[in-house]
Amino acid sequence: FLLYFPQDNTLRDAVATHGAKNWKQIADCVEGRTDVQCLHRWQKVLNPELVKGPWTKEVYIVKTDDHL
Repeated sequence: FLLYFPQDNTLRDAVATHGAKNWKQIADCVEGRTDVQCLHRWQKVLNPELVKGPWTKEVYIVKTDDHL
């Protein structure tokens, strides 16, 4: 289940226009949202490069080996 916010399309457009770097400039395009909110929404929800779902066995092994 994914919550959709009306600003999501605006945020996507702003990131496409300005790149995923200048979050203050991006936030100026998204009414009612701060740069931190835009960054968080992009990094945790909207970024199409996100890998969602359970970890693969290989990733889990690498991550747990890092802490041994």
